[in-house]
Amino acid sequence: MFHLHIRRVSRSRAKGALSRLDYIRRQGRYLNRGDVVRLVVDGAMPNWALGDLAHYWRALDHESMRANARILYSVEAAIPRALTPRQQNDLTMRFTAYVARMSAGRPRMGDLPHVLAIHEGLRSDDAITGRQPNPHMHCLFSTSIHDGVSRPVRQWFRRANSVEPKLGGAP
Repeated sequence: MFHLHIRRVSRSRAKGALSRLDYIRRQGRYLNRGDVVRLVVDGAMPNWALGDLAHYWRALDHESMRANARILYSVEAAIPRALTPRQQNDLTMRFTAYVARMSAGRPRMGDLPHVLAIHEGLRSDDAITGRQPNPHMHCLFSTSIHDGVSRPVRQWFRRANSVEPKLGGAP
Protein backbone atom coordinates (compact mmCIF):
# COMPACT_ATOMS: atom_id res chain seq x y z
CA MET A 1 0.00 0.00 0.00
CA PHE A 2 1.27 3.46 -0.85
CA HIS A 3 0.28 6.78 0.66
CA LEU A 4 1.30 10.27 -0.49
CA HIS A 5 -0.59 13.40 0.46
CA ILE A 6 0.38 16.93 -0.61
CA ARG A 7 -1.37 20.03 0.73
CA ARG A 8 -1.02 23.70 -0.18
CA VAL A 9 -1.34 25.74 2.97
CA SER A 10 -2.46 29.37 2.98
CA ARG A 11 -2.06 31.80 5.85
CA SER A 12 -5.84 31.97 6.22
CA ARG A 13 -6.01 28.34 7.42
CA ALA A 14 -6.71 27.79 11.10
CA LYS A 15 -3.67 25.55 11.57
CA GLY A 16 -0.65 27.72 10.80
CA ALA A 17 2.97 26.96 9.97
CA LEU A 18 4.22 26.84 13.56
CA SER A 19 1.40 24.51 14.60
CA ARG A 20 2.29 22.19 11.70
CA LEU A 21 5.93 22.23 12.76
CA ASP A 22 4.93 21.33 16.32
CA TYR A 23 2.78 18.49 14.95
CA ILE A 24 5.52 16.88 12.88
CA ARG A 25 8.08 17.29 15.71
CA ARG A 26 5.50 16.18 18.32
CA GLN A 27 6.01 19.24 20.48
CA GLY A 28 3.65 21.52 22.35
CA ARG A 29 0.11 20.18 22.40
CA TYR A 30 1.17 17.21 20.21
CA LEU A 31 3.74 15.93 22.71
CA ASN A 32 1.71 12.92 23.86
CA ARG A 33 0.46 11.67 20.49
CA GLY A 34 1.87 8.21 21.14
CA ASP A 35 4.16 7.63 18.18
CA VAL A 36 7.92 8.12 18.17
CA VAL A 37 9.72 10.78 16.14
CA ARG A 38 12.86 9.11 14.82
CA LEU A 39 14.42 11.98 12.91
CA VAL A 40 13.99 15.73 12.40
CA VAL A 41 16.16 17.38 9.74
CA ASP A 42 15.95 20.82 8.17
CA GLY A 43 17.57 22.22 5.06
CA ALA A 44 18.15 25.42 3.07
CA MET A 45 17.29 27.62 6.05
CA PRO A 46 18.34 31.28 6.00
CA ASN A 47 21.05 32.39 8.44
CA TRP A 48 18.59 34.07 10.80
CA ALA A 49 16.73 30.78 11.31
CA LEU A 50 19.75 28.56 11.99
CA GLY A 51 19.64 27.10 15.47
CA ASP A 52 15.98 28.07 16.00
CA LEU A 53 13.85 26.17 13.52
CA ALA A 54 10.61 27.50 14.97
CA HIS A 55 11.71 31.08 14.22
CA TYR A 56 11.33 30.54 10.45
CA TRP A 57 7.92 28.87 10.63
CA ARG A 58 6.67 31.41 13.20
CA ALA A 59 7.60 34.22 10.77
CA LEU A 60 5.31 32.62 8.16
CA ASP A 61 2.38 33.04 10.55
CA HIS A 62 3.08 36.73 11.16
CA GLU A 63 0.21 39.14 10.44
CA SER A 64 2.40 41.11 8.00
CA MET A 65 1.99 38.25 5.52
CA ARG A 66 -0.89 38.64 3.07
CA ALA A 67 -4.06 37.10 4.49
CA ASN A 68 -4.42 34.74 1.52
CA ALA A 69 -0.70 34.08 0.98
CA ARG A 70 0.35 30.52 0.17
CA ILE A 71 2.94 29.94 2.89
CA LEU A 72 3.97 26.30 2.60
CA TYR A 73 3.43 22.86 1.15
CA SER A 74 2.91 19.94 3.47
CA VAL A 75 3.88 16.46 2.26
CA GLU A 76 3.06 13.25 4.08
CA ALA A 77 4.14 9.85 2.72
CA ALA A 78 4.30 6.26 3.88
CA ILE A 79 7.75 4.68 4.07
CA PRO A 80 8.19 1.01 3.08
CA ARG A 81 8.40 -1.24 6.14
CA ALA A 82 10.66 -3.65 4.22
CA LEU A 83 13.54 -1.15 4.43
CA THR A 84 15.79 -0.90 7.46
CA PRO A 85 15.48 2.30 9.51
CA ARG A 86 18.76 3.54 8.02
CA GLN A 87 17.49 2.89 4.47
CA GLN A 88 14.21 4.62 5.33
CA ASN A 89 16.10 7.67 6.62
CA ASP A 90 18.29 7.78 3.51
CA LEU A 91 15.33 7.39 1.15
CA THR A 92 13.30 10.17 2.76
CA MET A 93 16.25 12.58 3.03
CA ARG A 94 17.11 12.08 -0.66
CA PHE A 95 13.45 12.50 -1.64
CA THR A 96 13.14 15.70 0.40
CA ALA A 97 16.37 17.18 -1.00
CA TYR A 98 15.22 16.36 -4.55
CA VAL A 99 11.81 17.99 -4.05
CA ALA A 100 13.37 21.07 -2.40
CA ARG A 101 15.72 21.50 -5.35
CA MET A 102 13.25 20.74 -8.15
CA SER A 103 10.32 22.64 -6.65
CA ALA A 104 12.36 25.83 -6.65
CA GLY A 105 11.87 25.58 -10.42
CA ARG A 106 14.81 27.76 -11.40
CA PRO A 107 18.15 26.18 -12.36
CA ARG A 108 20.96 27.04 -9.95
CA MET A 109 18.62 29.37 -8.00
CA GLY A 110 18.67 27.47 -4.71
CA ASP A 111 16.49 25.19 -2.63
CA LEU A 112 13.25 25.62 -0.74
CA PRO A 113 13.68 25.85 3.03
CA HIS A 114 12.22 22.69 4.52
CA VAL A 115 11.95 20.48 7.55
CA LEU A 116 11.55 16.69 7.49
CA ALA A 117 10.33 14.47 10.31
CA ILE A 118 10.16 10.69 10.28
CA HIS A 119 7.70 9.00 12.60
CA GLU A 120 8.28 5.41 13.61
CA GLY A 121 4.59 4.72 13.48
CA LEU A 122 4.87 2.65 16.64
CA ARG A 123 2.36 3.12 19.41
CA SER A 124 2.35 1.78 22.93
CA ASP A 125 -0.76 -0.34 22.27
CA ASP A 126 0.55 -2.03 19.08
CA ALA A 127 1.47 -5.22 20.95
CA ILE A 128 -2.06 -5.42 22.36
CA THR A 129 -3.91 -4.60 19.13
CA GLY A 130 -1.53 -6.46 16.80
CA ARG A 131 -1.12 -3.44 14.52
CA GLN A 132 1.87 -3.29 12.20
CA PRO A 133 4.29 -0.38 12.47
CA ASN A 134 3.44 2.53 10.19
CA PRO A 135 6.66 4.41 9.40
CA HIS A 136 5.92 7.67 7.60
CA MET A 137 7.39 11.06 6.86
CA HIS A 138 6.09 14.60 7.17
CA CYS A 139 7.80 17.42 5.33
CA LEU A 140 7.08 21.14 5.26
CA PHE A 141 8.39 23.12 2.28
CA SER A 142 8.41 26.90 2.33
CA THR A 143 7.36 28.71 -0.83
CA SER A 144 10.38 31.05 -0.68
CA ILE A 145 13.61 29.99 -2.41
CA HIS A 146 16.89 30.27 -0.52
CA ASP A 147 18.94 31.90 -3.28
CA GLY A 148 22.06 32.43 -1.18
CA VAL A 149 21.42 36.13 -0.56
CA SER A 150 21.60 37.01 3.12
CA ARG A 151 18.42 38.84 4.16
CA PRO A 152 17.03 39.75 7.57
CA VAL A 153 13.75 38.16 8.62
CA ARG A 154 11.70 41.29 7.83
CA GLN A 155 12.98 41.32 4.26
CA TRP A 156 12.92 37.56 3.60
CA PHE A 157 9.17 37.31 2.95
CA ARG A 158 8.78 40.53 0.96
CA ARG A 159 8.24 40.58 -2.79
CA ALA A 160 11.38 39.54 -4.68
CA ASN A 161 13.34 42.03 -6.76
CA SER A 162 14.73 40.31 -9.89
CA VAL A 163 16.83 43.35 -10.90
CA GLU A 164 18.44 43.89 -7.45
CA PRO A 165 17.95 40.63 -5.50
CA LYS A 166 19.63 42.03 -2.36
CA LEU A 167 16.96 44.74 -2.11
CA GLY A 168 13.95 42.42 -2.34
CA GLY A 169 12.71 39.36 -0.59
CA ALA A 170 13.53 35.74 -1.33
CA PRO A 171 12.11 34.67 -4.72
